[in-house]
Amino acid sequence: MTLDDQMSQETAQTPQGTEQQTPPQTWQERFKSFLSRGWFNDLDETITRPNFRFNIMGVECVPSGEITAVSGKAGAGKSTALAILVGVLIGRTDFAGIRCVTPCRKVLWIDTEKGEYTCQQKMSVFRRVANIDSSKRLEDVGVNFALMRQETTEDRLLFVDALAQLDNYDAIVIDGIFDLTKDPDKEYSPVTDLMRRLADKGASVFAMLHTNKSDDNMRYALGTELQRLATTRLDVEFKGGQHIIRHTKSNDSALAPEVAFVFDEVGNVVPASQSPEVKAEEVAEANREELRNLMVAAFGEAETMRSTDIMNRVMQIKNCKERTAKSRISEAKAKGIIKVAPKGSEYVLSGY
Repeated sequence: MTLDDQMSQETAQTPQGTEQQTPPQTWQERFKSFLSRGWFNDLDETITRPNFRFNIMGVECVPSGEITAVSGKAGAGKSTALAILVGVLIGRTDFAGIRCVTPCRKVLWIDTEKGEYTCQQKMSVFRRVANIDSSKRLEDVGVNFALMRQETTEDRLLFVDALAQLDNYDAIVIDGIFDLTKDPDKEYSPVTDLMRRLADKGASVFAMLHTNKSDDNMRYALGTELQRLATTRLDVEFKGGQHIIRHTKSNDSALAPEVAFVFDEVGNVVPASQSPEVKAEEVAEANREELRNLMVAAFGEAETMRSTDIMNRVMQIKNCKERTAKSRISEAKAKGIIKVAPKGSEYVLSGY
């Protein structure tokens, strides 16, 4: 029996008077489509090595047309790291040893997690890194930014796919792929399929996802699949008063050295090498890191919080009295770990 005969037996007759539905492809049909593409020709001159888009501390990495996973725990600085990477891409500048090797014409930037205020703060970081002043809109410099926090989960996935078809983007940034599915353990394939299609089209895809609280693995089955698909992984960690970008996976080059950035006293993001010298006292450094971790835990998934709500959460987490909680909050304010949000009665975590 031929392959065509096998397929004809599997095709059901459409009942008379009913609309004909397109049957799902059988494996034989998929196999014939696969064969129609022909055998691989290793002498094809159109096959070229990837155009590396970044050079980090002298190592070429993060190739174009590939998927890059950006991961880390809450408050580590993942969104800020993305802002730095896009700032280097568009501005063709150098930041903390991260240099743009190939030019980037246009970027589609999706944020599924944050509100307008936090996204505005992230854009201020991007503008500083890319040397773009407030006289130019994002679109004027080749960045189409879409905020999708208010959209439904189903629409987010559809909208990202549709937006990507509107132009030939060099890079597509998805800040929060977790929010593209309701079940990241069972319904993740539409998300990973989308990322694969975008990369196959030639775009560099930067996908951000949180890591587990207990280890450095990316969350859920979605994270496991992203780790497999990504040719490059960049982990972001807050340690010793610095936000550290660590290159932990590469399919095409050696691993690059880690780079670090900090926020200065007025909120600007600067390379750690240009920041004021870190205090020598290890106790003071450990205290600040512990205090920041406490504030991150208190905020949880909330973008802004009232002072009384922060206090109640700190009392719950530390099992302490109100006076101690107030003292810790005052210390966090003084050290710039939390700051006043546009709504005067609320606070926001610094470093996003």
